Amino acid sequence: MRFATIALALGACVLPATALGDFNDKNPVTATVTGATPSGYPRTMVEGLNAVVRDAYPGSAVSFKPNSPGGGVLAIGTGQADFTATATGTEVKLANEGGAPFKEPLKGKFSYVMQLYDNQFIHFLMTREWADANGIKSWADIAAKKPKMRLAINRPDNPQTTIGGPYEVMKAHGFSITDIEKWGGSYVLGNSQIGLDAITDGKADLFMNARNLGDSLVKDIARMGGDTSQFVSKKVYERLKGKFAKK
Repeated sequence: MRFATIALALGACVLPATALGDFNDKNPVTATVTGATPSGYPRTMVEGLNAVVRDAYPGSAVSFKPNSPGGGVLAIGTGQADFTATATGTEVKLANEGGAPFKEPLKGKFSYVMQLYDNQFIHFLMTREWADANGIKSWADIAAKKPKMRLAINRPDNPQTTIGGPYEVMKAHGFSITDIEKWGGSYVLGNSQIGLDAITDGKADLFMNARNLGDSLVKDIARMGGDTSQFVSKKVYERLKGKFAKK
């Protein structure tokens, strides 16, 4: 399921105007980049960006500070870092307005720099064993039967793949993330790699997170008995598409 608006803005910076230079300025750059988790493609992307800066501006000292998309925006908004490379439209909107998980508005405390890509695909996977045991074929079934589940989902401080995606799908079906525990369920909180590992290790029943299309790990799960079919109704999909998608 694609939520294009979730990944509209992927850069922010709070360097003061006096620290900015023109394209002919070759002075070394000292900066702290944040927003990416300790592992996974975001860190690879950030480290690649750091390498480019160090190559273009010899003597630069660009350090990496592991964080989350939401935590990255908070860090630059409060002066704990200079640049974050994983913020999306979801984080930017919530940060500007002071919506959860942000405790106060950060509008005016960070600036948009550039867009790295304009869509993100949220994957919803469930193990065939769990689905068959509970008679689940769709989100509507989950809402009606309220089954006990071990849900692999990202942390609340990564709103693009929680508040901005799965939470809205749940809301569209009449329940919320807090209902999972009320039904006797539990969570495996972490990035998509942690979630997929939980599925393959038999520690989770459902996976709700972002992955790239054609992902080899998702294909492996399908071959191992996971159900990777789209189980969001067309009606709900169109409703969410109208809210999130731009293409």
